[in-house]
Amino acid sequence: MKLNPDCIRDVLLYLEENLSYNHETEGSIEHNTITMHKISKDLHDEKGYEIDDVNYSVEKLLEIRYIIPATELRGHNNSILYCPISDISYNGHMFLGTIRPKSIWEATKSKAKQIGGMSIHSLSMIATAIMQGLASNPDFIQSIVDKMK
Repeated sequence: MKLNPDCIRDVLLYLEENLSYNHETEGSIEHNTITMHKISKDLHDEKGYEIDDVNYSVEKLLEIRYIIPATELRGHNNSILYCPISDISYNGHMFLGTIRPKSIWEATKSKAKQIGGMSIHSLSMIATAIMQGLASNPDFIQSIVDKMK
C-alpha cells in the first residue's frame, strides 16, 4: 500500500478536533477514545478517502507513535482488530503544528515530490525546514510585527 500524505494530515486534524478529556469522576481525568472504524467512516464520508487509506494511515501513525492507543487487539496476521485512539503524542502534535497551515502543507508536499521523500519523517523534516526558512526571513518577521501594531 502507498502512504497518502493528505490522509495522514487529515487523520491528525480529525483527532485533534474530536479527542477530548472526560471529567466524569471527581479527581480523575480520562481521555475519550475514537475507534479506527469511526475515524475511517467519518473521513470517508467527509473527505472521500478510501477506508483502507485511512486505516493504513492510522496504522503508520501508531507505528511511529504520533498517536496513542487506549488498547490494541491484533489478529493472527498482526492486523489490527480493535484499536481505540485516546490521544495524539507530543511528537504527533509537533508534526501537526508544522503541517497545519495549508500553505506550508502544499509547499511541503511539492518539495517532497521534487526530492522523492514522501515518508512521514521526510515530510516532517521538509515542513520544519520551510517553517524555519519563513521564520528567518526578515520580511516574514516584519510582516508579523506589522500585524501586531
